[in-house]
Amino acid sequence: MTEKKPKTAAKTKLEPGTHSIDRAHPRELPDGTIALDWSVRLHNGRLLRKRTKGPKKSIVRARARQTAKELLETPGGNWKPSAPIIDYIDQAVIPRIEKTEKLKDNSRRRHLAAIALVKPHLKGFSIWDATTRGVLEQTLQRVAKAKPGSVDNARTVLSKWVVDALVTEGVIKDNPIFKRTLDLPLPPQRPAERRTLTEAEWDTVIQHLLTRDTTALLVPSKHNNLRQSTKNKHSRIVRLTLLQSVTGMRISEATLIKWKNVIDTPDGIIIDVPAVKGKKGTEKKRRTPIFRDDVTDYLRKHRGEPEEFVAASPADTLKRWDPTNADDCVPPLYAQIAEATGIEILKDLRSHSWRATLHGVYADVIDPLTLAKYFGHTQKIADEYYDDLENTEAVLKAVKGIKSGYGGQRPSPL
Repeated sequence: MTEKKPKTAAKTKLEPGTHSIDRAHPRELPDGTIALDWSVRLHNGRLLRKRTKGPKKSIVRARARQTAKELLETPGGNWKPSAPIIDYIDQAVIPRIEKTEKLKDNSRRRHLAAIALVKPHLKGFSIWDATTRGVLEQTLQRVAKAKPGSVDNARTVLSKWVVDALVTEGVIKDNPIFKRTLDLPLPPQRPAERRTLTEAEWDTVIQHLLTRDTTALLVPSKHNNLRQSTKNKHSRIVRLTLLQSVTGMRISEATLIKWKNVIDTPDGIIIDVPAVKGKKGTEKKRRTPIFRDDVTDYLRKHRGEPEEFVAASPADTLKRWDPTNADDCVPPLYAQIAEATGIEILKDLRSHSWRATLHGVYADVIDPLTLAKYFGHTQKIADEYYDDLENTEAVLKAVKGIKSGYGGQRPSPL
């Protein structure tokens, strides 16, 4: 299919603060996608030419309008190269990340976390000085030294949301780190190793969580006068971990669960998992059962008011615990559990590891497609990310399940 030529649009000059989206004509590209070429004139008079693509004309126009809105809300005309880069990040970049509809909630949190990592290293620089290759590379080198696993995200956010935005706004001329090879340390290569718990280890951890003393602090403190929220943090992360360990919920999902989502039936408990807002709105709510009687008894015993969160903010049971803040509490808790139970592998695991662990635990009794649906992903994703070939028990369970047609003796899914 040859690309159709766009119809000629009106040549009327755009006034500052306006765009040509409504008078531009979408066209179909050879690959079947729809493209819309349009322009927007910023409040400072600068004309930007843009192209937006998508599967349908309505979607393309909606995306283009959102882009135009964000560009016109950005105070580009007020920024000069001599302005402090920190001021630009605080007043333009962070609000843009917070308001955009293009990012999933998890991506938004990661972007804001990345901005927080780079800001201290850019303090004192002007926009002009900060956006040189030398300063940007040095900033990323320092991030890599402090948090090796975060440098790739930091580079993406710094390049796209800070430097590219300044180029678009006409404050600087180019992006010196876009598609450039930088002198950054390579992430350490770790040998293949087991990254999921065996069923016996999983059972030990759950028993520990059910009986764990939550009156202590998650991290010991030298201060005596502590806020109640600090004291509550330990009990909240223990409950959150318990919830994840038996359902495989993502931390962004587990922090959304209210007691009204915990449905008690004669056959057991089912949890209504709300949809987490995503970039394309494709995430769907789902139901996942609790297969363990001891966890079911725990939830019944500790049930709160319908609008309270099961693993609420440490400061208020009626407020959601910010997933990023909750995730920060995971490493110290896992380290403490590893020491208490002797399950050393926990020191290297994080909250998403429960999904992979449960795939192995139930590999012989629940077919892969059903299990993937309970966890809110496809079987392809499960095969790619949640199969642990180093966990020989899980592999043998999967083989046993195939041979027996997934006819184990455990309670059937609700």
